[in-house]
Amino acid sequence: PSGHQRGAGPSSLYFGFDCWVCLWPAGVCGYGETVATAPCSSMVAAVAPIRVPTEVPDKILCGACYKITCQGHPACSTDGVTVTVADVCRGGPCLEEANHVDLSGHAFGRMAQPGREDELPAAGTVSMIKGWVGCVYDSPPALVVHPSATGQDFKFTLLFAPGKGMANWLTLELKEALHPTDDWKRATWWEGASWKFTDDDNKPIPVQAPLSIKLTWSKLQPEDDITAETVIPAGWKPRDTYYFNSSITLF
Repeated sequence: PSGHQRGAGPSSLYFGFDCWVCLWPAGVCGYGETVATAPCSSMVAAVAPIRVPTEVPDKILCGACYKITCQGHPACSTDGVTVTVADVCRGGPCLEEANHVDLSGHAFGRMAQPGREDELPAAGTVSMIKGWVGCVYDSPPALVVHPSATGQDFKFTLLFAPGKGMANWLTLELKEALHPTDDWKRATWWEGASWKFTDDDNKPIPVQAPLSIKLTWSKLQPEDDITAETVIPAGWKPRDTYYFNSSITLF
């Protein structure tokens, strides 16, 4: 896929997802321990907040992908790596450098030539060339139920949908399988890549599984919408991951 918003800047070793992967959430996106498994496989990054206008929520970054190639170090490979944005770095160089990106230790080492993976982490900071790219995954989109979710207050996180991040999904809607003739009901963005089901006053609305999910990509391209029928089963559990029933690539 082609990239855009290319730029050069420092890339620092980022330990967050390697050391905190057992905690919830891992990063503002709320991906939790899922960043360690396919399709992400610990290839994740945190981007500088000054790249984001203050009036734009962090959700636009979650799930977007960068192609990053390091330069200026003898161990750098010319192949580069593709990482998924899973957090926003809040301190240190992130506050001073508009092009700063923090990488997981796994992704940082993968920028090196074969056999020299330990040299880049030892350097700590390297220069890089980066650009946004379309995310392409081998597995279908998925969602993970939030640990605090209940039938009375249902919350979930959208995982690794194809495209260029949360900003490109205009709406996310739910429908109860027990009421198939009802209209789709829009979910409310909560934080990061997480959503909840509320009324106009932001009060939780009880839901009864099985639940279907519909992602609207573009009003002009309805053929690109993703609908996952009964993706959340009647016996759902907090922290469980549920995969959509189709694999869709938009780029």
